[in-house]
Amino acid sequence: MRMAAQLVITAKTRVPNQPAIDRPRLDAVLARVVEHPLTLVVAPAGSGKSTALASYARRSAHTVVWYRTDAGDGSAEAFLAHLRHGIAAATGRELSEWSTADDALADLERDASADPLVVIVDDLHTVRDRPAEDALARLVEYLPEHVHLVVGTRSHPTFDLTRLRLEGRLLEIGADDLRFRTWESEQLLADLYGMDLGPEDVARLTRRVEGWAAGLQLYHLAVRTRPPREQRRLIDVASSRSSLARQYLTRNVLDGLRPELADFLLDTSVLGVVSGPMADELLGRADSAALLGELVELQLFVTPLDHELHRYHEVLRSLLESLLGEAIGPDALRERFAVASAILERSGHLGEALRCSARAERWDDVRRLVGMGDSDPLTQSYAWLDLLPPSIADDDAWLVLARARAELAAGRLHVALDRLRRAEALFGDAPGAEQARATRRRIEHLVDGSADDVPGWTGTWRRGLRSDPRSAITRLLHDGSPEALLGAAMLQLAIGEPGDAGNTFDRALRCDPVPTWVEVGGAIGRALVRR
Repeated sequence: MRMAAQLVITAKTRVPNQPAIDRPRLDAVLARVVEHPLTLVVAPAGSGKSTALASYARRSAHTVVWYRTDAGDGSAEAFLAHLRHGIAAATGRELSEWSTADDALADLERDASADPLVVIVDDLHTVRDRPAEDALARLVEYLPEHVHLVVGTRSHPTFDLTRLRLEGRLLEIGADDLRFRTWESEQLLADLYGMDLGPEDVARLTRRVEGWAAGLQLYHLAVRTRPPREQRRLIDVASSRSSLARQYLTRNVLDGLRPELADFLLDTSVLGVVSGPMADELLGRADSAALLGELVELQLFVTPLDHELHRYHEVLRSLLESLLGEAIGPDALRERFAVASAILERSGHLGEALRCSARAERWDDVRRLVGMGDSDPLTQSYAWLDLLPPSIADDDAWLVLARARAELAAGRLHVALDRLRRAEALFGDAPGAEQARATRRRIEHLVDGSADDVPGWTGTWRRGLRSDPRSAITRLLHDGSPEALLGAAMLQLAIGEPGDAGNTFDRALRCDPVPTWVEVGGAIGRALVRR
């Protein structure tokens, strides 16, 4: 008995015409798909997977097939029918009917001498653990050499990829590859959204949303009707706490979780960095490591930092903290932060403990934790400083020193110098005075002093300005820190080598982490040499 023809929705096999900017860095990664039988693009919702793949499909010199699955394509028959239609439309070939994956393989094998054929299957997570995914797994196992599968998905497929990984035949593109760098955010905001934010504001916004494509778009949608001054003021709020951001994350992340997992995500959001033992202590349970592993597998904005420590995406964490406060009230939320601070301190995460103490309004603990830190900085972000009341922020030596370091990280050297001098005066002969003094002297050398006795990259850079810039460039490039690379790029620009300077600016901006002032300086320098 002949089976009825499977209905094909042709719109699923058309490359979407999504507006996008040129991203040469990402294009270079995607260009490698024809070197591998399978490419996985795995990242959370809103990371820009579909946009990046659609841009590749439109620009590629190879024949590209597009197929975007949805929940209605879970059967093998529906999946293969759409795939067949897409391949026939892209290649102009007459294909036989495909009842099984083996039928598809036989048809594709007949054209084995052809040029590369790139088959993009987007949103594979919508058919996860269903017969359609089994059909894809069969195709992957016996794919003809000229066919290259590219899969976009929010979570890894359930079939085994071990052999492909071991043989180097699998290309994996993740959230970090898709993440917008500062200069890409600047181009997106200016060229696509028509916004005019300064480099420092773009850097702050990019850090706030951690380069998340949807975060940049949600910010634009939230502030597009406001004047530029309001757009700048609302960067921290509109990028993560607007009603649009809340609706997006609730619908695309939280609503799809089983209740136990959603509650775990909500309750542990106060920690900032979380491990199984830390979550167990906070919540009084014993299975947190397994729940964290499930969140990582689902690619729900959870980044593993090592074999047991994880971090939630800042935009998601901001929403979760807001939802938690609504659920338990402000007093209970402050107490939750106080408990989290104690756990984080015992675990050695002083920066996050400091943030939690500030959120708990435990000002004595804030002072104590700042004084315990002998590294610069205690935490990658100084946002916690904005939580401090002026009564302690301006009269405590350690907190004034922390503010000075925040100004230094932002590139405001003269403001940092003023705060360092005040910190020295407040310290007197107490511990901490030498830290403030050493930092002040280093900045004074950079701003006003002779380069001859300045250590580190700053001295090399200043000597390069005065004489023998090429030797200084070589040493700075060898140093490799983002600050040294920025110095090398400026010297290359000064001696009339804009091409080399552009490449070095890019190297500086690709470092992780990058100080704010390096991000701003690198973005400005890159714009100068590219335009």
